[in-house]
Amino acid sequence: QLEETQSDLPFSMYRDDPTGFMTEILGWAPWTKQREIGEALVRDQRVSVVSCNGAGKTACAARLVLWFVQTRRNAVVVTTAPTWHQVGLLWREVRTAFSGSSRRLNGEMLSHRLEIGSSWYATGLSTDREERFQGYHAGGSQPGDDGGMLVVVDEASGVDDHIFDAMRGYLTSANSYVLLIGNGNRTQGSFYESHQKGNCSRFSISAEDVPD
Repeated sequence: QLEETQSDLPFSMYRDDPTGFMTEILGWAPWTKQREIGEALVRDQRVSVVSCNGAGKTACAARLVLWFVQTRRNAVVVTTAPTWHQVGLLWREVRTAFSGSSRRLNGEMLSHRLEIGSSWYATGLSTDREERFQGYHAGGSQPGDDGGMLVVVDEASGVDDHIFDAMRGYLTSANSYVLLIGNGNRTQGSFYESHQKGNCSRFSISAEDVPD
């Protein structure tokens, strides 16, 4: 495992500024809705986005993964999607953003994991086995740790409710964050319900919203 001598936080000033991190560090310019999604994640910690195809939701989510894990010491990010292929699509964007950053980012980038320390990492999981979602918790047990956990669910309409139930077990702390993104092609399930009730920020992106 990597030694946590990398635990300095050169990007801590972007802790509440995902747009600044994406533009100034990653060199990626989010459009209006993408900026608003990041701002809502900081403010409300629970965000659900139903979107058309081609809106850049996966690209945005990948860069929010890097923003979260790079601006908080001993942060943990777990991403998931209904299939391993879909997990790979998000992590391809994560790797692209990591390698294209204007400044060197913390950590060792693997195919579906960014390893910074023993309790400081981002990882991708597919949802075919519920037990894979057990045992995760926000890192950071030492004084001065920022900790925190972000869960990103891509193609969330295809994720079964029992997976959402398993994830809720480690999303009870005050510094836990959730980003759900997907197409609105189901009228039932946890993702659909997140747009009908609850305390999350909701976004709906149509083809007409997407810039040329």
